Amino acid sequence: MPANVLFRRWASRREICYPRYEDLDTSCTDITERSMTGLVAPPVVPHATVRAMAFVPPDNLRRLIIQYYRQQGKLMPKNVTFSPKSFLFVKYHCDFGYELIDEVDTLFCHRKSWVNTVPVCRGKGLCQSNNGGCSHSCLSINDVTVECRCPRGMTLDSDQRTCIKPIPKTLCRSLSGCTCSSINDNQYSCSCPKGAKCLLLKGPPKLYVEPPGPYEVPPGGNLNITCSAVAFPFPDIYWQRGDNNLQITPAKAGTVKNEQVLIIKELFKNAEFTCIANNSEGKVERTVKVTITGPGSAPVLRGALSGRTNIALRWDPPHIVNRPITSYTIYYTNNGNQPIKNWQQMEVKEPSNTAMIENLRPSTQYYIRLRANDQMGPGRLGNPALVTTLKPASRPLVTIEQGEELLVGPLKPFELGCNITRADPMPVVTWQHKGRPLNNGEKTLFMKMHIGGIIENTAFSCVAENEAGKSPTAPERIRYQIEGDKVNLQWEQPRITNAPMVGYDILYTDDPSLPDDQWKVKHIDNPYDHSITISDLNERTPYTFKIRGKNRLGEGLLSRPFNATTWLGARPPFVTVTPSDKIVKEPSNEPLSIECEALGVPKPKIIWLWSGQLVEDGKDEFRVYDITPMDAHDRATSKLIAQSTTRTGTATCQAINTEGSDEKRTEVKVLGPGSPPMSIQPTPMHIGFDVSWHPPKRPNGRIKARFIDYNYIVYYTKDPDLPLAEWKSQVVDGDHRNLTVHVDDEDTPYVVKVQAATDDGAGIISEAYEVTTGRKREFKSRIYCRAQIVKEL
Repeated sequence: MPANVLFRRWASRREICYPRYEDLDTSCTDITERSMTGLVAPPVVPHATVRAMAFVPPDNLRRLIIQYYRQQGKLMPKNVTFSPKSFLFVKYHCDFGYELIDEVDTLFCHRKSWVNTVPVCRGKGLCQSNNGGCSHSCLSINDVTVECRCPRGMTLDSDQRTCIKPIPKTLCRSLSGCTCSSINDNQYSCSCPKGAKCLLLKGPPKLYVEPPGPYEVPPGGNLNITCSAVAFPFPDIYWQRGDNNLQITPAKAGTVKNEQVLIIKELFKNAEFTCIANNSEGKVERTVKVTITGPGSAPVLRGALSGRTNIALRWDPPHIVNRPITSYTIYYTNNGNQPIKNWQQMEVKEPSNTAMIENLRPSTQYYIRLRANDQMGPGRLGNPALVTTLKPASRPLVTIEQGEELLVGPLKPFELGCNITRADPMPVVTWQHKGRPLNNGEKTLFMKMHIGGIIENTAFSCVAENEAGKSPTAPERIRYQIEGDKVNLQWEQPRITNAPMVGYDILYTDDPSLPDDQWKVKHIDNPYDHSITISDLNERTPYTFKIRGKNRLGEGLLSRPFNATTWLGARPPFVTVTPSDKIVKEPSNEPLSIECEALGVPKPKIIWLWSGQLVEDGKDEFRVYDITPMDAHDRATSKLIAQSTTRTGTATCQAINTEGSDEKRTEVKVLGPGSPPMSIQPTPMHIGFDVSWHPPKRPNGRIKARFIDYNYIVYYTKDPDLPLAEWKSQVVDGDHRNLTVHVDDEDTPYVVKVQAATDDGAGIISEAYEVTTGRKREFKSRIYCRAQIVKEL
């Protein structure tokens, strides 16, 4: 075709212009130094796609021109010049159901543009006129009907002609990871992760908060709340606490921030947070209230005064209070490394701000922590405070300056001096005569007494007493062990005895609210006994115990109370057998089951006997199963199963524990022999057949004198498929061991079964035995005739 010449095509009624090859180039794909975007895309042709894009080198162009002239049968002009440049072209292809209106299907690259005449695709058949009424693709089906189709991401409207973007039914609640496209000026379709689609509307923002309230956290707890704002134009979103805006992180370029996460760390006081979102259409906000379930700070410890066995505490209420205080919890322990749940606790009701921790060990470090509580829960736990109790009180050492004996004359005055050492705290000192005080007690370390004279030998005593007293401290290292309804106690001698020990008292009760003088007491008069067993207690009952020592001066201090819950008391077994009545059954191959339950403490052990012989599991066709429940502590259950109901005997269940034994018997009566006759042997005979056998292994009967209390039944037939009732049978006395059956059949197969029976009933029938009758013997006889001739005379 000549270049740059217009051609008119009557079929398409348009002018076609072809460019000159010399003007073409590859600039549509060139990348310049200033810009990396030098690629020029081919123009979009409706209902067509680019089928190919290719470069044409100069050599290929020369070959194509020569080939063109040869196909046309023309001589190539001598003055033809060939372009030394390569050029770029694209070739289009119409979509299915469309065709080109003329031969133009190619565009060429010229100075970063595509020239010259653009290809045009037209629908076929009914789609030729006005694209068949379709807004996008049209397909003529057999030139009868038109089917409109839509590109990906669009769908047909109700007129089945117009393609529209589908409108999702679900409104968007979060746009995280979503891509949105416009449906119209007020609606946007958004595609979100996992294939979800949602509808975004133009207007003021809509706020969504996750998770939903109420928001309750413990003091110092953490909480994350996500606030999502959904609207178009995309809103700005931020959190606010009171009048203070929280930190706002700007969004990255090209992205839209549609949600803001409120991260709350270590919140101690009730607070309100407001999520605010705004755009050009309006402003909305949502306020959430975070409730702290307890006081936000710990009580303030103001003082701790330690005694020898107690510590007095004083504190102020917490600084951060979210609602009225209801009580305080005091935690204390001498091992600060163990978890707080293992510390000992003490509750103090409001409004008291003081407490006394009793029954502590002398000269011991204690860790103490305080916590306030309100109606919603416990507050923050205070830091540990370390307090050391005082050393144990030491008894006074009394020395009389004049010695143990003083010689004086009658009625001559004299003085006695009493010196006290090693006393902590300072003791009360009195002079006594015959057990009666001569003066009022006075706290001092030295006391002198003036005496006007005496007329007879007399003993005076200097008595000093302090907190160590005359009695011992509490016993040490108390241990206990529960054995059923008994409790075994062990302890060690008190650290401070103050005098020779004479015994111990054990106090116990199931109602610890009673005063000590109403508790039960066990007395031990031997000071060397450091253990005792408390018996006759109620079963499954919690008891509280205390122990104190006694010396010759009086009763000592009580130990700290400790609890022990009794269990079941020891008792011998009691056996129950199911079924308990006599078992009477016909012999069969069905299993026979007997169940035994034994109640006792400790849990009994069960054994089985059969007719006086020990039953072992898996032997002699017996199985023994332990079916005791896993949580049973005072019972055992066992099941005896005989694999067949074939023997008469007595089943005995025996239960044994440390407290005794018990047994129950169940008699089993089988009505008939439990097994068929043994060694059954059929033998053919010329008159029929003979059957021999031995007595059954389990006759379930006894031999009396010469007679046997059972007999035998022999069944036989030529047709083994017949019911047993239709077989022929013969009864044989119990003292016989065989039977000859007479039949007339020769060489005929028979099937034989044998059954034993007693007065109680018939036993189990044997299996079938085959026998073939014999042939009858031929009877041959010779007849001799003897003639006698008698002559007549």
